[in-house]
Amino acid sequence: MEYKIERIIGEISKTTSTSKMLTLTSWNGKPAKLDLRVWRRGENGENIPGKGITLSDEEAAEVAAAIFDYLRAHP
Repeated sequence: MEYKIERIIGEISKTTSTSKMLTLTSWNGKPAKLDLRVWRRGENGENIPGKGITLSDEEAAEVAAAIFDYLRAHP
């Protein structure tokens, strides 16, 4: 599996050994997409991917709308 983090958009949470981040990541040479995933820090400081999801811009817009609706209803 080949990946390249093109941009870190935001760090959602962090522990001593992992970070949950929203990134713009290219997988296996394909165009970069939004990626929400846990990344483990390796011995050399490299990011090692864990479980997560990759979203197209359209999918991300649907998720953002659903989250907005949820938060508006649950202040």
